[in-house]
Amino acid sequence: ILGGYTKPQNAEAVNVNAGAAANKATKTLTGQEEHKTFQLTAGAHIDVSNISGPVSVEAIDGSTAEVSIYRTAPNPADLAYRKVSVDQTPSGLTIQQKNDGTEGSSINLLNRVVLKLPRQVSVSGKSISGDFNIGGVTGSVDLNGISGSVDAKHLNGALTVSGVSGNVRVAVARVNDSGLRVTGVSRNVYLGLASDLNAELRVGNT
Repeated sequence: ILGGYTKPQNAEAVNVNAGAAANKATKTLTGQEEHKTFQLTAGAHIDVSNISGPVSVEAIDGSTAEVSIYRTAPNPADLAYRKVSVDQTPSGLTIQQKNDGTEGSSINLLNRVVLKLPRQVSVSGKSISGDFNIGGVTGSVDLNGISGSVDAKHLNGALTVSGVSGNVRVAVARVNDSGLRVTGVSRNVYLGLASDLNAELRVGNT
């Protein structure tokens, strides 16, 4: 790990409709930010799982990974739960939300994970309660159990997407031998394929 820092923040959700009724609906959100950087080697694997909120992945040049976690909750006490851990492993990074089993059903918070990763990595995302956006990585991408939409673009490795409750949008310029597979999508699938792409496309209901 190269470094990191954490800071608290307050954000106010403003209702644009002026008046007494609007003032009653205004709520203050308490938040936390955590930022870390890591050195990764080419071919590293990034595993993201069990996040109560959206995840975005952007490929950048170089070998440094930037991990940012934004946490917000109407009740400041809720921030003591569902913390997100970031661990560097011999193969890459593991990013996961920790549930210790002591939280009540009334916990209300959002964890948003923003990743800027070296291009030559692979990424897996599992059990994400929010949208998953990813672009630019050259390794394989495997997404499963996404309670939101998926937007994947400018990928050069194998792509597998399954168990998505929202829309899936995929834009590819080329497909490697491992191919592209999208299954178990509750809404619509949008494929953007290059005009010169040499690939076989099969569409079914399985």
